[in-house]
Amino acid sequence: MECSERHIRKMIENGELPAFRVGKLVRIRRDVVEERDPAPFPTELSDVAAKISDAFS
Repeated sequence: MECSERHIRKMIENGELPAFRVGKLVRIRRDVVEERDPAPFPTELSDVAAKISDAFS
């Protein structure tokens, strides 16, 4: 599943996607992501994490 940064932010804001903050970072548990999209999970998510973190700061 590929979603835009804005779509992910809206899902978190609406409570559709559980997330939590670690300092300025917004984290989504791996099992939550895998429930929604069973595709192989990439090992490096730093770019995605940075985009989401920037969106919430």
